[in-house]
Amino acid sequence: MINLTLAVKVIVSIDRGKCIDVASTIRSISVTYHKTLTDIAISLEHKLRFLLYFMSICYDTRRVWGYIDGRYYRGSDYLYYAMLNKLIEGESFEADRMERLTMEEFAGWFGSGNITRIDERLYLIKDTARMLKVLYDGYVSNLLEASSYRLSGSNGFIERLSKFKAFSDPLAKKIIVLASLIEFEELASFKDSDRCMSVGMDYHLQRVALRTGMVKIIDPHVFESIVRGRFVSRIVHDAIRSGCMEAYRIIVGETGFKAREVDAIFWNLGRSCCTIRNPSCHPPCSRSDICSFTSSTTYLCIGGCILNNVCEATRNRIFMMLKEPKYRTYYY
Repeated sequence: MINLTLAVKVIVSIDRGKCIDVASTIRSISVTYHKTLTDIAISLEHKLRFLLYFMSICYDTRRVWGYIDGRYYRGSDYLYYAMLNKLIEGESFEADRMERLTMEEFAGWFGSGNITRIDERLYLIKDTARMLKVLYDGYVSNLLEASSYRLSGSNGFIERLSKFKAFSDPLAKKIIVLASLIEFEELASFKDSDRCMSVGMDYHLQRVALRTGMVKIIDPHVFESIVRGRFVSRIVHDAIRSGCMEAYRIIVGETGFKAREVDAIFWNLGRSCCTIRNPSCHPPCSRSDICSFTSSTTYLCIGGCILNNVCEATRNRIFMMLKEPKYRTYYY
């Protein structure tokens, strides 16, 4: 088996100087999180279950979309608000019920919206319910208490939740985002989050890291595969993703931001500005009406990406052709 640390060294390199330039650019903005659960008069446990099951199916949402009460939602926003509607309507997301959830019931959560990989998502919800019931009597609060409200270490939140198939990602993307949501919504806090929280590494963060030049692909065959959108092997996927994690650790260190704040900044930038096709590097921007970057940060947009003066892709077409590794997974 190829050693991942070695693979990272021969496939990618981290441009620390570029990371510092990017960090200097975003240091002037801050994250504005809009709580969605504060005013809902239901128990803490119901809110925690809602977030757990939402995150269990929150992956590969690029072709997920739909309307809720006449308003258009895309990607993970659609999953979130469709499930939030069920919570408000009285769905308690109890483990016994989730384990018996039928396809008809599950699909009904999303009405006429477009949900990809729906069979797999249903399986992951049912498996999550089974594990929650077996290990924690069906209560997320029991999981939190068993972890002593710690993310890291033996028997911490990450180690415990990684036993669930939906959360088995070695880089713990969905666990990290779940923990961030729990803290953003002020449902609980983790004693070591400032020290142990990382970014949730998904395709948006990888795409931004590659296009800006923070992470450079040094293997020419891998570079060509990424540019041409070919599927890559697991070791290539893991090496690029691990390299991107290191780049964002530098960003966290240089900005002094919490990892969850860095995650929110680059995730929203990736999905709204640095899109696969027709990224909004310079004015005019064609996505201002659906931009989640401006609604989730204090950035005063003038029609272009905040990183356009430091991003390699704005002046080098080759970098513009880069995108996240093509790899099928339920990790993100």
